[in-house]
Amino acid sequence: MAKKSNDKLSSEQRGWRVPVGGKGFALKDCDPAAKPWGNGDKNGDKARVSELAREIDALQDMFYADGRFKLLVLLQGTDTAGKDGTIRAVFKETSPLGVRTHGWKAPSTLERSHDYLWRIHQQVPAAGEFMIHNRSHYEDVLVPVVNGWIDKKTTAQRFAQSTTSSACSARPAP
Repeated sequence: MAKKSNDKLSSEQRGWRVPVGGKGFALKDCDPAAKPWGNGDKNGDKARVSELAREIDALQDMFYADGRFKLLVLLQGTDTAGKDGTIRAVFKETSPLGVRTHGWKAPSTLERSHDYLWRIHQQVPAAGEFMIHNRSHYEDVLVPVVNGWIDKKTTAQRFAQSTTSSACSARPAP
């Protein structure tokens, strides 16, 4: 059985955990340049990531077998931020039977003909599954605002819907 990682977290690492419901967590308080799991030794850090990857694999096997829960991992960052490398490193040991990834691009003509969350709902995790999104549905709120395609009312509606959508995706399977 895998060790409990929570027991080994430093205070800095615990600061990166988002509590259920997000209360008490403020992204503005997180230093984007921080490396809370790094110790400054690149080879040592890679070895630690490999160890954690094996632990994630063992946990995912139990998660998949249990079949009551779903996990949605959202990786958000600019181009060349390391999202693909993170997926490769962190999930390299995990069985592909219970893990899927999806990379978001600009909506297709078909996707634009539906509600903006339609395409997202096609890619939520099934019971017992890890789903990794390379980029997230939050871009469907941000990009239209930046480009002036939607007004403030629509922006507020989309933000409320997208946060509700995340919460719905995380609910236990019936």
